[in-house]
Parts: sequence; structure tokens; C-alpha cells
Amino acid sequence: MLVHSPGSELSELDPDDHTDFLFDELVWPQRAYEEHQAFTAVLRSRGVAVLDLRDGLADVCQDLAVREHLAAQAMAAARVPPRVRDKIGSWLARLPPEKFVRTLLGGLASTDVPRSVSGKRSL
Repeated sequence: MLVHSPGSELSELDPDDHTDFLFDELVWPQRAYEEHQAFTAVLRSRGVAVLDLRDGLADVCQDLAVREHLAAQAMAAARVPPRVRDKIGSWLARLPPEKFVRTLLGGLASTDVPRSVSGKRSL
């Protein structure tokens, strides 16, 4: 079974818009992680092969060309000023694979982008 372990993306949810993301109530990141771990432990105890998306994606993203393609796709969908879109995408693609995957799945705040890439203190 392919699963996605809850990560830093849950801390970015706004209590006011949780229903936009198909949640009935506010999600508590630590509790979600613990429940996910318990769920996957039950699956494994019953002989189910559990694969985490994050691990598989990190393996695939060892290839720079894959990271460049995924970064370009992510930037095309992002609300980022066009003047810095390519620069940020290039910077993202050159992150180490594990960090790239964490960023791709967890999101990127404007303050995470180095000033040398964005050209400003914030986007």
C-alpha cells in the first residue's frame, strides 16, 4: 500500500479553511502523525507491504532531471511572481533529494527562499 506520512504541510493549514481541504475539523499534526504510524503498524502486522510516498519520491529524485521537471511543474502551479519563478525552480531542483521532497510535499514559505535567489527579503 502506498501511503503519505503527515509532514510539515499540516502545520501550514489555517483553522479557518480546513474544510477546503476535506477535513471535518482542525488537524493536529502530531496526532495525525501518531495515528498514521499506528495505522501503518496495523497494516504491516497483517502482512501488508507499506511504501511511503516520501521515500519513493526521494529515490526517484536522486536524478537531477527529475527534480528539474518536478520543480518546473510545481512552480507553474505556484503563486509566485513570474520574475523569480525560474530562479526559484532552479534553486529548488538543486536542493539535495531528501530536502527537495520535503519542500515539494511540505511547501515553501517566501522566507525559506534565499535572498540571493529571490532578489528581495521576501516575495
